[in-house]
Amino acid sequence: ADRAASLRRPYSAGHGIWQSNPLLVLSDFDQSKQEQALTSTMLRNLFPPINVQTLQISACRRVVMLHQESAEEGGGIQLRQYVIKAAATNVTRGVKKLMRGSKVPALGRYASMADFLAGTGGYSSESAAETDDDEKVELPQDYVGRGAAKNQQVGVRLLELGPRLTLELLKVEEGVCDGPVLYHALVSKTDEEAAHDAATRQARIDAKEARKRAQEENVARKRSTKDEKAARRKRRREGGEEAAGEAGSSRDVDGMDGDMSSDGGDG
Repeated sequence: ADRAASLRRPYSAGHGIWQSNPLLVLSDFDQSKQEQALTSTMLRNLFPPINVQTLQISACRRVVMLHQESAEEGGGIQLRQYVIKAAATNVTRGVKKLMRGSKVPALGRYASMADFLAGTGGYSSESAAETDDDEKVELPQDYVGRGAAKNQQVGVRLLELGPRLTLELLKVEEGVCDGPVLYHALVSKTDEEAAHDAATRQARIDAKEARKRAQEENVARKRSTKDEKAARRKRRREGGEEAAGEAGSSRDVDGMDGDMSSDGGDG
């Protein structure tokens, strides 16, 4: 809000700008310092990567810049956000006004269109048609905006959107809440304290590994006991079925003997 209030013509970003992935610019991160190298890697991974071979430039609508300040400047990380605007170059302000507007301006007091373009009000200002060569590019694809067509030379400008944020790195820790502290902005330790913390952390890791091995052994022992009980039940069940089969066979033989005896008595 403060940034918008300071602008003569505040820019209101549309819905489509926020739907596209931004271009990320990282500035002055010292890769020789571990904490800054890790911070730049983390910030880079917050945004999806860009494939230059398949990139559609019409999807590049905004820029996110993260600047690492030096210790003399305060040491924070400044975040700025911009929208990308492309406008035709070598065009006077009057022509740009006609290109931007959806309505034809009132021309009743002009004899011709040339008078409108060359009339008062700064429409024919030469400075309005000038753009630095560094800001001029030739579009390889169609871009967003009037006059931003393929092979058209345009001037690229960045308009700040906000918000402006100042970030500060407080702590870098390896792992997830259980690793060594690689950097801390508020706490500094001696070599002896760091060695003691490392030994305590290693003892905690060893105890955790021992508990894990004990749990695995208990699970394996319970599984083995369960398998043995299942095997015994299976053997008992198979043994009972065999005994039942033998008993049935004996009854059949006894029945046949009794039938033969009855036949002999009748004769």
